[in-house]
This record gives sequence, C-alpha cells and structure tokens, in this order.
Amino acid sequence: MKGAREQFANIIRRIQMHIKTFSYRYAEEILQHPRYRVAYDETMRVCEGCLSASYEGESGRLSRLDIVQQMMNACFWIALSNLGWERSLR
Repeated sequence: MKGAREQFANIIRRIQMHIKTFSYRYAEEILQHPRYRVAYDETMRVCEGCLSASYEGESGRLSRLDIVQQMMNACFWIALSNLGWERSLR
C-alpha cells in the first residue's frame, strides 16, 4: 500500500485551500449560533484541511482550474466521517 501512496504523492501536489464564505439569507450567522456552532466549526476545519489537488507539471497559471473533484470529495468524506458524520441518502 505504501507504493500506491508514493505514486499518489508523485502525481499530485498539495495546494493550500483558501476558504471564503458568503452568507446567503443569514445562513452563516445561523450556523454560528451556539446550537449549530460545533457543526459549523467542524465543517470549516475540514474545508481548510482538505486536499486541493492538481496534476504535477501543469501550468501554474491554470492550476486552480485543474482541480480533481473526485479526490476532493473523497477527502471531505473521509474527514467528515472521522468526525462521526453520516452520508446522506440523497
């Protein structure tokens, strides 16, 4: 399994995830209420720590455009499931 991890590391490079939130109809303020604050904080930590992947050797100017969405989704799911979140049936 270690060989697969090394290959994976050689294919992609880690890019720092920048988070910018937009509060539609006060959604962010609602989530920051003490009742929902734990979920909000967990979500923000997962997003900030998520892998943003791009192919090694791609154009630096276009690196933001070559995100591998499935890899990011897997990263989000693993981090959230480690916190006890369950997958939605939708």
